[in-house]
Amino acid sequence: MKKIRVETRRDSAGRLDQLTIYRRRRKAQHLQFIYGSDGFIRDIEFTGRKEDMPSVPDIVDLINEKFMERIGEIKKIGTIETIGNQPNLAILAIRDSLLGASQIGLDGKSPQGHPYINDFYSGMKGNVFPDWETNIDLTDFWNENGMKKPIGVRWLNAYSRKVFAYPIVVCYMQKGLGVSLDANVYDYFCGFERADGIHSGIASWLTSNTTVRVVATMGGSGSVDLDVTSLLPADIETAINYYYGVKVNRNNIQFWHGTINVATKLVGIAILAPNAPTYSLTTAPYAVGISAGYLPTHMPTLAETVLDDLNVEHVMPLAPRWLRCTDGDPCPPEIFRLYKTGTTDLIAGLTLTSGSVTSHPFPTFGYEQKILQLLSDQAGTLELQVLGMSGTWRTYDSVSTVANTLAVYRVQGMPVLMRIVFTPSAYNCVIAEAEVFLA
Repeated sequence: MKKIRVETRRDSAGRLDQLTIYRRRRKAQHLQFIYGSDGFIRDIEFTGRKEDMPSVPDIVDLINEKFMERIGEIKKIGTIETIGNQPNLAILAIRDSLLGASQIGLDGKSPQGHPYINDFYSGMKGNVFPDWETNIDLTDFWNENGMKKPIGVRWLNAYSRKVFAYPIVVCYMQKGLGVSLDANVYDYFCGFERADGIHSGIASWLTSNTTVRVVATMGGSGSVDLDVTSLLPADIETAINYYYGVKVNRNNIQFWHGTINVATKLVGIAILAPNAPTYSLTTAPYAVGISAGYLPTHMPTLAETVLDDLNVEHVMPLAPRWLRCTDGDPCPPEIFRLYKTGTTDLIAGLTLTSGSVTSHPFPTFGYEQKILQLLSDQAGTLELQVLGMSGTWRTYDSVSTVANTLAVYRVQGMPVLMRIVFTPSAYNCVIAEAEVFLA
């Protein structure tokens, strides 16, 4: 659509009521956005010849090229995402185009406590439903000092206006998490949520004064709620500059932790296996849980601070510019280095003087490629075990290995969770390689 001009119309209250795009200055051919009284786009109409109707890419290009400067007027894209039982592609395409590039913080518009923050996030505060206030001005509550829950409300949060696909988020905390609260009070969420409650899907860090947990849930049953406090550094409550990451995949949710100067560490993984029995393990090196329910793979980011005492302000030490999110790969290739169960000791480099070594469980569900490698200076027996749906570890296969020869095993089928048990035929035995490649 070339050579366009724009007209807007407002109602008696000054709200944007209609935005019309005219092509080649001919009113006989135009694209019209119809707004509701709440300021959201409710319909899109095209007037002209059918063959001249702009395609969805045309509309997206038009928005990108001509209207990003008007984002303050037309950033609110409506909730009508289907027509009958079909997706409303125009609404979805324009919404995703308008609400930022795929990464929050591009083009010098990274929200840092100035007015742009409301272009990227929708703020809410309140107590028990329906005592909620939506579309609040976040510049009053969220800046470089953190996110502040004011006196008089129980919680305050911010959802990204954009919904991300298979996303990854990093939340960089500027202060320690230690606070003096009652033991039953939780205080910080940082991750993803479907924006209308925990029962519709959440994948988030959840910290309190007593524990740090990772949560992946779609309603009550089948929830994953793992206490990872013991898997984090001892100074987690006082040290500054730790960051917390969440990656949503089609088959699992992964939770990461680290600092700028320390390598990122996997601390928890929630395997999405609908109809499977729930399972959880919170020993080193990383926690593992199985969610028996479904979880959305397209979600907005969430940052939230909660405190039951309405008479106390509470600040989460997270500045807007340190909440970074982007779309991700549905199932990125990964390497899981195998650890001795219950420890942070890698099996690669381990010297066995007697007995066997059992690995920490690793995920396999949802990966098409699952390749195990093991190399030792003694021959031995490599047993592969799978977690049965009864909750018991079962032998999947057992193979002989040759000294100083790399054993490569391709896992067939779709086990949910696996581990290995390696028994050398002679001692001392040095294991040089032990890892799993997933894709």
